[in-house]
Amino acid sequence: MTPPTAQPSTVVRRGPRLRDGITVDTTDGVLELRYEGTALLRARGVGTTVLDRIAELTGPPQPRRPLTGAEAAAYEKVMGSAQRYVADAVWQDDHLVAQAESLRPGTLIRPVELSEEDVVRLSKFAYVHRRGDALHVESPVSGARVVIEDPRVLGLVGRLSSAEVVRDLTTLDGTGLAPETVQAVVELLVAVDAVDVAEDGQFASDTAVQRQWDFHDLLFHSRSRFGRTDEAFGGVFPYRGELEPLPPVRPHHAGPEVELPRPDLEAILERDPALVTVMEGRHSVRHYGEEPLTVAQLGEFLYRAARVRGTYGPMPEGGMPYPASSRPYPCGGAGYELELYLTVRRCAGLAPGVYHYQAETHRLTALPTPDALRQELLDGAALSAGGDVTPDVLVTMTARFQRISWKYRSIAYAVTLKHAGVLYQTMYLVATAMGLGACGLGSGNSDLSAQAFGLDYLEESSVGEFILGSRPHPLAGAPAPGGNPIGKAGADATWVPHLDPQWYATSHRALRGDG
Repeated sequence: MTPPTAQPSTVVRRGPRLRDGITVDTTDGVLELRYEGTALLRARGVGTTVLDRIAELTGPPQPRRPLTGAEAAAYEKVMGSAQRYVADAVWQDDHLVAQAESLRPGTLIRPVELSEEDVVRLSKFAYVHRRGDALHVESPVSGARVVIEDPRVLGLVGRLSSAEVVRDLTTLDGTGLAPETVQAVVELLVAVDAVDVAEDGQFASDTAVQRQWDFHDLLFHSRSRFGRTDEAFGGVFPYRGELEPLPPVRPHHAGPEVELPRPDLEAILERDPALVTVMEGRHSVRHYGEEPLTVAQLGEFLYRAARVRGTYGPMPEGGMPYPASSRPYPCGGAGYELELYLTVRRCAGLAPGVYHYQAETHRLTALPTPDALRQELLDGAALSAGGDVTPDVLVTMTARFQRISWKYRSIAYAVTLKHAGVLYQTMYLVATAMGLGACGLGSGNSDLSAQAFGLDYLEESSVGEFILGSRPHPLAGAPAPGGNPIGKAGADATWVPHLDPQWYATSHRALRGDG
């Protein structure tokens, strides 16, 4: 990204250009576009003139006679097939300044023309990052980007942090870019929705829909789903042959171990309510009974929800070149990167403290967490649950991130959050079936938990929290008499029944032992 030397006169050009790294081969009259030796597109019988025009797309546009008839049709057909490999570029004195690229298959960058009176401002969703040796300005609003080829563009982007009139940008630029270049680059940034144009005094970032998206949420949404990313995606095993995958079971922490009681399957089958009763009667319980949770109950809960049933693999021939495990909840690729840490306030038979659950041995390892940090974790859980809450046990889910990112690209963290969700539901159902009080929490302090558990934040840190305790008597949240069988506080006046709400009341009574 070296700026050109000063020229006696400036010529600014804008037009299509093949993206960086794509080459053209026209051997024997066959058009072939390649990227790092891999053929992307082949076309035959398009004619010499069309081949020459496509080959010229590696440099700035030159004056040429317009194509007509069959040549024009052939050119348009090839460009239609190649559109995902073509950028909208700006040159100054034959020096490439910037180019806009769509990340959405089949979607071209729309041409934008600004007047000198237009008011522009950087979108709140725009960001600059390095990809390889290039700097990109991207926005998840449209799924497109501008590749910066001239570092002076960064100064222009900086000016756009506040609203600017196009006339002022072009006449008072200060970067050394020609006014026409400045306007052309801003038009590229507008075309990819990295820059907003005010309409009736309002920018797109300030409209109702965009205001309700946070930057990181929209970026995460766009980058962890197909459609608006051209990054490597899915189970591509990006580090195979370079890094070893993490083991299927986490190595144990050092510290004293506590053997947990193991439940008996026949006894559970005898006493457990039906699945429909558990699902219909399940609700979040934030206040607990006078008697504490017992170590036997805690052991059964962990055994049923999260133990390791076995390990197996690797099986390269089956697309699984890493060892895996089996546990009671579903997991993408059998990666099982989640770990459970217990912050115990009260549990009959188990000393207050912080523990890691050894899922393959059904033991707890006591961690040397200071009491002050343990209390901070419990206080944070109480705040997340509404304030007036004193859980018996806080269950913190952490993720061994590299266990999943060894296989997946672009979706690794999204997959981890899906795993946290299914483990939440598994723990809810197990706790309800056991007659315990349980509540999933909306957030927690990952930095605090990493400190409390002795973890490296980037290697393993928290992604979910769940509080657990003994069931209160009577069971909290009991259905209210009258027309509202759900019993939500303050909802009677607005309660509108829909599909069989009495299922909840019936199931709740069964779980409570009232029939």
